[in-house]
Amino acid sequence: MSNTQERIRKRREYLKKKRAAYTEFGIAYLLVIPCVVFEVILVCAFVISMLDYFTKQPSEAPMASQVIGGAAAMLLFGWMTWILARAARRAEKRAVQLPYVPPVTADTLPAEEVLVRGSEQPIQEQGKVLLRGTQSSQELAAEKLLRGSQE
Repeated sequence: MSNTQERIRKRREYLKKKRAAYTEFGIAYLLVIPCVVFEVILVCAFVISMLDYFTKQPSEAPMASQVIGGAAAMLLFGWMTWILARAARRAEKRAVQLPYVPPVTADTLPAEEVLVRGSEQPIQEQGKVLLRGTQSSQELAAEKLLRGSQE
């Protein structure tokens, strides 16, 4: 396999890894946002229910199972938020730590791998091709066609 093909393969692998890491990062943070919002709502509801539990009469206060259920939901969403945020941070670190692989372009190729078009002598004599007349019925001499430059 040539060096250029190896560089192209490495560049593709780099782009795939980078795309996968940033996709994971984006999805994790998109899931973290609603979890954080819902966690804040649960914490506020839990604080309000705890205030009701201790300030109201026992018959009007929320039941202990409601308070325990709210606390369990709050802990569950807190744990989910923490896991998703940690996954997003790991994906971001992985994307940033990938070694950069430059694109393969003609400017970055070594001189040995750049193809250069060969130059060959033209088949017809170039002077005759350039000095032919526009009317094919009349044969004009090359000297007459160059009349303006010789005067």
